[in-house]
Amino acid sequence: MFLQIRLRDDTTTPKIDRLLKDSYEDIQQSVNAFGFFMPTFETVRLRFYEAIDREYYRVDVVNSDNDIQDLLDEETGELSLTNPFSIFVGGQVLDRGVTISRMIGFYYGRNPQTMQQDTVLQHSRMFGYRSKELLSVSRFYTTRRIHSNMEKITEIDLDLRNDIERGSLGSGVYFIAQKRQEEQYGQYGKIVPCSPDKIRVSDVIFLKPHTRIFPIGFTPINKQEAKRIDIAISRKLQEKGIDEYSDGKLLSLDAAEEIIHLAYSAITPDEASTRFITEEELIVTLRYMLASGTELPVLVRTGRNLSKYRKVGNSVAYSNAPDTSSSPGSLFNTAVKFANDTPVLMLIQQTGEADGWGGRPFWWTIVVASDQVNMTMYASKLPSERVKKVDVTGDDDV
Repeated sequence: MFLQIRLRDDTTTPKIDRLLKDSYEDIQQSVNAFGFFMPTFETVRLRFYEAIDREYYRVDVVNSDNDIQDLLDEETGELSLTNPFSIFVGGQVLDRGVTISRMIGFYYGRNPQTMQQDTVLQHSRMFGYRSKELLSVSRFYTTRRIHSNMEKITEIDLDLRNDIERGSLGSGVYFIAQKRQEEQYGQYGKIVPCSPDKIRVSDVIFLKPHTRIFPIGFTPINKQEAKRIDIAISRKLQEKGIDEYSDGKLLSLDAAEEIIHLAYSAITPDEASTRFITEEELIVTLRYMLASGTELPVLVRTGRNLSKYRKVGNSVAYSNAPDTSSSPGSLFNTAVKFANDTPVLMLIQQTGEADGWGGRPFWWTIVVASDQVNMTMYASKLPSERVKKVDVTGDDDV
Protein backbone atom coordinates (compact mmCIF):
# COMPACT_ATOMS: atom_id res chain seq x y z
CA MET A 1 0.00 0.00 0.00
CA PHE A 2 2.74 2.46 0.95
CA LEU A 3 4.64 1.58 -2.22
CA GLN A 4 1.54 2.28 -4.28
CA ILE A 5 1.21 5.69 -2.67
CA ARG A 6 4.88 6.49 -3.32
CA LEU A 7 4.43 5.45 -6.97
CA ARG A 8 1.25 7.53 -7.40
CA ASP A 9 0.60 9.27 -10.71
CA ASP A 10 -1.97 11.63 -12.22
CA THR A 11 -4.55 8.85 -12.28
CA THR A 12 -4.13 7.47 -8.75
CA THR A 13 -3.42 10.72 -6.88
CA PRO A 14 -7.05 12.00 -7.07
CA LYS A 15 -8.27 8.65 -5.66
CA ILE A 16 -5.81 8.85 -2.76
CA ASP A 17 -6.79 12.47 -2.17
CA ARG A 18 -10.46 11.48 -1.94
CA LEU A 19 -9.70 8.83 0.69
CA LEU A 20 -7.52 11.29 2.58
CA LYS A 21 -10.27 13.92 2.43
CA ASP A 22 -12.81 11.46 3.88
CA SER A 23 -10.43 10.64 6.73
CA TYR A 24 -9.70 14.30 7.33
CA GLU A 25 -13.39 15.18 7.62
CA ASP A 26 -13.99 12.27 9.98
CA ILE A 27 -11.09 13.25 12.27
CA GLN A 28 -12.13 16.90 12.09
CA GLN A 29 -15.47 16.15 13.79
CA SER A 30 -13.89 14.70 16.94
CA VAL A 31 -11.05 17.23 17.06
CA ASN A 32 -13.54 20.10 16.89
CA ALA A 33 -15.77 18.39 19.46
CA PHE A 34 -12.86 18.43 21.92
CA GLY A 35 -12.16 22.07 21.10
CA PHE A 36 -8.71 21.52 19.62
CA PHE A 37 -7.06 23.21 16.64
CA MET A 38 -7.45 21.44 13.29
CA PRO A 39 -4.91 22.23 10.55
CA THR A 40 -6.16 22.81 7.02
CA PHE A 41 -6.65 19.88 4.68
CA GLU A 42 -3.88 21.08 2.39
CA THR A 43 -1.42 21.15 5.31
CA VAL A 44 -2.37 17.61 6.31
CA ARG A 45 -2.19 16.44 2.70
CA LEU A 46 1.35 17.78 2.22
CA ARG A 47 2.56 16.27 5.52
CA PHE A 48 0.93 12.93 4.65
CA TYR A 49 2.73 12.62 1.33
CA GLU A 50 5.97 13.81 2.91
CA ALA A 51 5.76 11.06 5.56
CA ILE A 52 5.12 8.40 2.92
CA ASP A 53 7.69 9.62 0.39
CA ARG A 54 10.44 9.92 3.01
CA GLU A 55 9.41 6.62 4.64
CA TYR A 56 8.78 8.04 8.09
CA TYR A 57 6.95 4.82 8.96
CA ARG A 58 7.75 1.26 9.96
CA VAL A 59 5.66 -1.92 9.81
CA ASP A 60 6.49 -4.73 12.26
CA VAL A 61 4.87 -8.17 12.19
CA VAL A 62 4.54 -9.61 15.71
CA ASN A 63 3.90 -13.35 15.59
CA SER A 64 5.86 -14.71 18.54
CA ASP A 65 7.33 -13.89 21.93
CA ASN A 66 10.70 -13.57 20.21
CA ASP A 67 9.30 -10.82 18.01
CA ILE A 68 8.11 -9.05 21.16
CA GLN A 69 11.54 -9.31 22.79
CA ASP A 70 13.20 -7.88 19.69
CA LEU A 71 10.91 -4.85 19.75
CA LEU A 72 10.71 -4.29 23.50
CA ASP A 73 12.24 -1.19 25.08
CA GLU A 74 13.98 -2.51 28.21
CA GLU A 75 13.66 0.80 30.05
CA THR A 76 9.94 1.43 29.52
CA GLY A 77 8.67 -2.12 28.96
CA GLU A 78 6.83 -0.84 25.89
CA LEU A 79 7.28 -1.67 22.22
CA SER A 80 9.93 0.60 20.75
CA LEU A 81 8.76 3.41 18.50
CA THR A 82 11.79 4.04 16.33
CA ASN A 83 9.91 5.95 13.62
CA PRO A 84 7.42 8.83 13.67
CA PHE A 85 4.71 6.39 12.55
CA SER A 86 4.67 2.73 13.64
CA ILE A 87 2.34 -0.07 12.58
CA PHE A 88 2.25 -3.39 14.44
CA VAL A 89 0.54 -6.39 12.87
CA GLY A 90 -0.19 -9.50 14.92
CA GLY A 91 -2.73 -11.80 16.54
CA GLN A 92 -2.81 -13.45 19.94
CA VAL A 93 0.68 -12.28 20.85
CA LEU A 94 -0.53 -8.68 20.75
CA ASP A 95 -3.56 -9.68 22.86
CA ARG A 96 -1.49 -10.44 25.93
CA GLY A 97 -0.96 -7.12 27.66
CA VAL A 98 1.60 -5.56 25.31
CA THR A 99 1.91 -1.81 25.85
CA ILE A 100 2.29 0.54 22.89
CA SER A 101 2.70 4.22 23.64
CA ARG A 102 0.54 6.81 21.85
CA MET A 103 -1.45 4.20 19.93
CA ILE A 104 -4.35 5.92 18.13
CA GLY A 105 -5.55 3.38 15.56
CA PHE A 106 -6.85 -0.17 16.06
CA TYR A 107 -7.99 -2.85 13.64
CA TYR A 108 -9.76 -5.54 15.66
CA GLY A 109 -10.68 -8.63 13.67
CA ARG A 110 -10.89 -11.35 16.31
CA ASN A 111 -14.19 -12.93 15.31
CA PRO A 112 -14.78 -16.27 17.07
CA GLN A 113 -18.03 -18.20 16.67
CA THR A 114 -18.63 -17.78 20.40
CA MET A 115 -17.66 -14.33 21.68
CA GLN A 116 -17.21 -14.46 25.46
CA GLN A 117 -17.93 -11.26 27.36
CA ASP A 118 -15.08 -11.63 29.86
CA THR A 119 -12.53 -12.18 27.06
CA VAL A 120 -13.75 -9.19 25.08
CA LEU A 121 -13.61 -6.99 28.17
CA GLN A 122 -10.02 -8.08 28.73
CA HIS A 123 -9.21 -7.18 25.13
CA SER A 124 -10.75 -3.77 25.76
CA ARG A 125 -7.57 -2.91 27.64
CA MET A 126 -6.30 -2.01 24.18
CA PHE A 127 -8.16 1.29 24.55
CA GLY A 128 -6.13 2.06 27.66
CA TYR A 129 -5.96 5.45 29.32
CA ARG A 130 -5.33 8.30 26.95
CA SER A 131 -5.33 12.07 27.15
CA LYS A 132 -8.02 14.12 25.47
CA GLU A 133 -5.50 15.09 22.81
CA LEU A 134 -5.00 11.43 21.83
CA LEU A 135 -8.64 10.52 22.34
CA SER A 136 -9.74 13.17 19.86
CA VAL A 137 -7.88 11.41 17.04
CA SER A 138 -8.17 7.78 18.15
CA ARG A 139 -10.06 5.39 15.89
CA PHE A 140 -11.22 1.79 16.25
CA TYR A 141 -12.02 -0.32 13.17
CA THR A 142 -13.84 -3.65 13.21
CA THR A 143 -16.64 -5.63 11.57
CA ARG A 144 -20.34 -4.89 12.03
CA ARG A 145 -20.84 -8.16 13.95
CA ILE A 146 -18.01 -7.44 16.38
CA HIS A 147 -19.15 -3.84 16.82
CA SER A 148 -22.71 -5.00 17.54
CA ASN A 149 -21.49 -7.47 20.16
CA MET A 150 -19.22 -4.89 21.78
CA GLU A 151 -22.09 -2.41 21.81
CA LYS A 152 -24.26 -4.96 23.62
CA ILE A 153 -21.51 -5.79 26.12
CA THR A 154 -20.95 -2.09 26.82
CA GLU A 155 -24.66 -1.50 27.35
CA ILE A 156 -24.89 -4.38 29.82
CA ASP A 157 -21.74 -3.33 31.67
CA LEU A 158 -22.75 0.34 31.95
CA ASP A 159 -26.24 -0.47 33.20
CA LEU A 160 -24.91 -2.84 35.83
CA ARG A 161 -22.37 -0.28 37.01
CA ASN A 162 -24.99 2.47 37.16
CA ASP A 163 -27.36 0.29 39.18
CA ILE A 164 -24.59 -0.65 41.60
CA GLU A 165 -23.68 3.03 42.08
CA ARG A 166 -27.32 3.97 42.66
CA GLY A 167 -27.86 0.99 44.94
CA SER A 168 -30.94 0.09 42.93
CA LEU A 169 -29.98 -3.36 41.76
CA GLY A 170 -32.66 -4.85 43.99
CA SER A 171 -32.84 -8.60 43.71
CA GLY A 172 -30.07 -8.74 41.15
CA VAL A 173 -29.94 -9.65 37.49
CA TYR A 174 -32.05 -12.48 36.18
CA PHE A 175 -30.59 -14.97 33.73
CA ILE A 176 -33.24 -16.88 31.81
CA ALA A 177 -33.12 -19.30 28.91
CA GLN A 178 -35.48 -21.46 26.92
CA LYS A 179 -36.06 -24.86 28.49
CA ARG A 180 -36.55 -27.23 25.56
CA GLN A 181 -37.27 -26.73 21.87
CA GLU A 182 -40.74 -28.29 22.15
CA GLU A 183 -41.55 -25.85 24.98
CA GLN A 184 -40.31 -22.76 23.17
CA TYR A 185 -43.25 -20.65 24.29
CA GLY A 186 -43.75 -22.47 27.60
CA GLN A 187 -42.29 -22.12 31.07
CA TYR A 188 -39.06 -20.32 31.94
CA GLY A 189 -36.86 -20.60 34.98
CA LYS A 190 -34.38 -18.32 36.67
CA ILE A 191 -30.88 -19.80 36.38
CA VAL A 192 -27.51 -18.90 37.81
CA PRO A 193 -24.79 -17.55 35.52
CA CYS A 194 -23.10 -20.48 33.82
CA SER A 195 -19.97 -21.28 31.86
CA PRO A 196 -19.07 -18.43 29.46
CA ASP A 197 -19.28 -20.74 26.45
CA LYS A 198 -22.93 -21.46 27.19
CA ILE A 199 -24.23 -18.22 25.74
CA ARG A 200 -22.99 -16.23 22.77
CA VAL A 201 -23.06 -12.48 23.22
CA SER A 202 -24.87 -12.13 19.89
CA ASP A 203 -27.67 -14.35 21.24
CA VAL A 204 -28.26 -12.37 24.43
CA ILE A 205 -31.22 -10.04 24.88
CA PHE A 206 -30.73 -7.59 27.72
CA LEU A 207 -33.92 -6.26 29.28
CA LYS A 208 -34.32 -3.20 31.46
CA PRO A 209 -37.19 -0.74 31.94
CA HIS A 210 -38.44 0.63 28.60
CA THR A 211 -36.10 -1.52 26.48
CA ARG A 212 -37.28 -1.77 22.86
CA ILE A 213 -37.17 -5.20 21.21
CA PHE A 214 -37.69 -5.32 17.45
CA PRO A 215 -36.05 -6.56 14.21
CA ILE A 216 -33.38 -4.47 12.50
CA GLY A 217 -31.86 -5.28 9.11
CA PHE A 218 -34.34 -7.05 6.85
CA THR A 219 -35.98 -6.99 3.41
CA PRO A 220 -39.71 -7.27 2.66
CA ILE A 221 -40.83 -10.20 0.49
CA ASN A 222 -42.30 -9.81 -3.02
CA LYS A 223 -44.64 -6.84 -3.49
CA GLN A 224 -47.82 -8.81 -4.20
CA GLU A 225 -47.56 -11.00 -1.10
CA ALA A 226 -46.38 -8.08 1.04
CA LYS A 227 -49.49 -6.09 0.10
CA ARG A 228 -51.73 -9.07 0.89
CA ILE A 229 -50.21 -9.37 4.38
CA ASP A 230 -50.43 -5.61 4.87
CA ILE A 231 -54.17 -5.71 4.18
CA ALA A 232 -54.63 -8.76 6.44
CA ILE A 233 -52.98 -6.99 9.40
CA SER A 234 -55.07 -3.85 8.83
CA ARG A 235 -58.26 -5.93 8.81
CA LYS A 236 -57.36 -7.76 12.01
CA LEU A 237 -56.70 -4.47 13.80
CA GLN A 238 -59.96 -3.08 12.46
CA GLU A 239 -61.83 -6.14 13.78
CA LYS A 240 -60.39 -5.44 17.22
CA GLY A 241 -61.36 -1.78 17.02
CA ILE A 242 -57.74 -0.65 17.12
CA ASP A 243 -56.43 2.28 15.07
CA GLU A 244 -54.28 5.39 15.43
CA TYR A 245 -56.86 7.01 17.68
CA SER A 246 -57.07 4.19 20.23
CA ASP A 247 -53.66 4.41 21.92
CA GLY A 248 -53.38 2.01 24.83
CA LYS A 249 -56.37 -0.15 23.93
CA LEU A 250 -55.84 -3.69 25.24
CA LEU A 251 -55.25 -6.60 22.88
CA SER A 252 -55.17 -10.24 23.89
CA LEU A 253 -51.83 -11.99 23.80
CA ASP A 254 -53.18 -14.55 21.31
CA ALA A 255 -54.31 -11.81 18.93
CA ALA A 256 -51.01 -9.96 19.36
CA GLU A 257 -49.02 -13.10 18.51
CA GLU A 258 -51.17 -13.68 15.44
CA ILE A 259 -50.43 -10.17 14.17
CA ILE A 260 -46.73 -10.51 15.00
CA HIS A 261 -46.64 -13.77 13.03
CA LEU A 262 -48.23 -12.07 10.02
CA ALA A 263 -45.81 -9.14 10.22
CA TYR A 264 -42.79 -11.45 10.32
CA SER A 265 -44.07 -13.50 7.38
CA ALA A 266 -43.63 -10.37 5.23
CA ILE A 267 -39.90 -9.87 5.94
CA THR A 268 -36.66 -11.85 5.68
CA PRO A 269 -33.45 -11.02 7.60
CA ASP A 270 -30.52 -9.56 5.67
CA GLU A 271 -27.36 -11.62 5.75
CA ALA A 272 -25.38 -8.58 6.92
CA SER A 273 -27.69 -7.83 9.82
CA THR A 274 -26.41 -8.46 13.34
CA ARG A 275 -29.46 -7.09 15.14
CA PHE A 276 -32.36 -9.02 13.66
CA ILE A 277 -34.68 -10.16 16.45
CA THR A 278 -36.55 -13.23 15.23
CA GLU A 279 -40.27 -13.85 15.65
CA GLU A 280 -39.54 -16.56 18.21
CA GLU A 281 -37.25 -14.27 20.22
CA LEU A 282 -39.81 -11.46 20.20
CA ILE A 283 -42.70 -13.67 21.31
CA VAL A 284 -40.70 -15.52 23.95
CA THR A 285 -39.55 -12.21 25.42
CA LEU A 286 -43.05 -10.76 25.27
CA ARG A 287 -44.49 -13.79 27.09
CA TYR A 288 -41.77 -13.58 29.73
CA MET A 289 -42.46 -9.91 30.43
CA LEU A 290 -46.23 -10.34 30.40
CA ALA A 291 -45.89 -13.13 32.99
CA SER A 292 -49.41 -14.34 33.86
CA GLY A 293 -51.15 -11.47 32.05
CA THR A 294 -53.33 -12.10 29.03
CA GLU A 295 -53.63 -8.59 27.53
CA LEU A 296 -51.31 -5.73 26.69
CA PRO A 297 -51.69 -2.14 25.43
CA VAL A 298 -51.23 -1.53 21.70
CA LEU A 299 -50.23 1.57 19.75
CA VAL A 300 -50.67 1.77 15.98
CA ARG A 301 -49.30 4.16 13.38
CA THR A 302 -49.77 3.90 9.61
CA GLY A 303 -48.45 5.47 6.43
CA ARG A 304 -44.86 5.89 7.63
CA ASN A 305 -41.97 6.35 5.18
CA LEU A 306 -38.67 5.73 6.94
CA SER A 307 -35.73 4.83 4.69
CA LYS A 308 -34.05 1.46 5.17
CA TYR A 309 -30.64 3.01 5.78
CA ARG A 310 -29.35 6.00 7.73
CA LYS A 311 -26.05 7.83 7.40
CA VAL A 312 -23.53 7.41 10.20
CA GLY A 313 -20.50 9.58 9.58
CA ASN A 314 -19.08 8.52 6.23
CA SER A 315 -20.85 5.16 6.22
CA VAL A 316 -24.41 3.87 6.30
CA ALA A 317 -26.25 1.67 8.78
CA TYR A 318 -29.71 0.19 9.12
CA SER A 319 -32.43 2.52 10.37
CA ASN A 320 -33.08 1.61 13.99
CA ALA A 321 -35.61 4.12 15.32
CA PRO A 322 -38.96 3.81 13.53
CA ASP A 323 -40.75 4.88 16.71
CA THR A 324 -38.72 7.85 17.91
CA SER A 325 -38.25 11.49 17.07
CA SER A 326 -37.06 14.63 18.82
CA SER A 327 -40.62 15.67 19.67
CA PRO A 328 -42.17 14.89 23.09
CA GLY A 329 -45.10 13.31 21.24
CA SER A 330 -43.05 10.58 19.57
CA LEU A 331 -44.55 7.10 19.50
CA PHE A 332 -41.95 5.76 21.89
CA ASN A 333 -42.65 8.48 24.46
CA THR A 334 -46.35 7.70 24.15
CA ALA A 335 -45.66 3.99 24.66
CA VAL A 336 -43.70 4.73 27.84
CA LYS A 337 -46.82 6.30 29.35
CA PHE A 338 -48.65 2.97 29.00
CA ALA A 339 -45.72 0.74 30.02
CA ASN A 340 -46.40 0.92 33.75
CA ASP A 341 -46.87 -2.70 34.79
CA THR A 342 -47.03 -4.39 31.42
CA PRO A 343 -45.13 -4.39 28.12
CA VAL A 344 -46.52 -2.39 25.20
CA LEU A 345 -46.79 -3.52 21.59
CA MET A 346 -46.20 -0.90 18.90
CA LEU A 347 -47.30 -1.67 15.33
CA ILE A 348 -45.92 0.71 12.68
CA GLN A 349 -47.01 0.37 9.07
CA GLN A 350 -44.37 1.32 6.53
CA THR A 351 -45.59 2.01 3.01
CA GLY A 352 -42.30 0.76 1.57
CA GLU A 353 -42.04 3.78 -0.73
CA ALA A 354 -38.95 5.19 1.00
CA ASP A 355 -35.45 4.27 -0.20
CA GLY A 356 -34.38 0.66 0.28
CA TRP A 357 -37.75 -1.11 0.56
CA GLY A 358 -38.60 -1.49 -3.14
CA GLY A 359 -42.17 -0.27 -2.76
CA ARG A 360 -43.11 -3.28 -0.58
CA PRO A 361 -45.16 -2.48 2.55
CA PHE A 362 -44.54 -4.10 5.92
CA TRP A 363 -45.30 -3.65 9.62
CA TRP A 364 -42.65 -2.99 12.23
CA THR A 365 -43.45 -4.87 15.45
CA ILE A 366 -41.84 -3.29 18.52
CA VAL A 367 -42.20 -4.46 22.11
CA VAL A 368 -41.47 -1.93 24.86
CA ALA A 369 -40.64 -3.33 28.30
CA SER A 370 -42.54 -2.02 31.29
CA ASP A 371 -40.96 0.22 33.89
CA GLN A 372 -41.21 -2.63 36.41
CA VAL A 373 -39.24 -5.27 34.49
CA ASN A 374 -36.24 -6.74 36.30
CA MET A 375 -32.86 -6.29 34.68
CA THR A 376 -32.67 -9.54 32.75
CA MET A 377 -30.17 -11.29 30.51
CA TYR A 378 -31.99 -13.66 28.24
CA ALA A 379 -30.26 -16.35 26.17
CA SER A 380 -32.43 -16.22 23.08
CA LYS A 381 -31.17 -19.40 21.41
CA LEU A 382 -30.64 -22.94 22.59
CA PRO A 383 -27.00 -23.96 23.19
CA SER A 384 -25.33 -26.17 20.61
CA GLU A 385 -25.43 -29.94 20.97
CA ARG A 386 -21.82 -29.87 22.12
CA VAL A 387 -22.59 -27.41 24.89
CA LYS A 388 -25.82 -29.13 25.97
CA LYS A 389 -23.84 -32.18 27.06
CA VAL A 390 -22.22 -30.09 29.80
CA ASP A 391 -24.52 -29.67 32.83
CA VAL A 392 -22.94 -26.81 34.76
CA THR A 393 -25.94 -25.63 36.73
CA GLY A 394 -27.45 -29.00 37.65
CA ASP A 395 -30.87 -28.25 36.15
CA ASP A 396 -32.64 -28.35 32.79
CA ASP A 397 -32.88 -24.63 32.18
CA VAL A 398 -29.72 -24.27 30.09
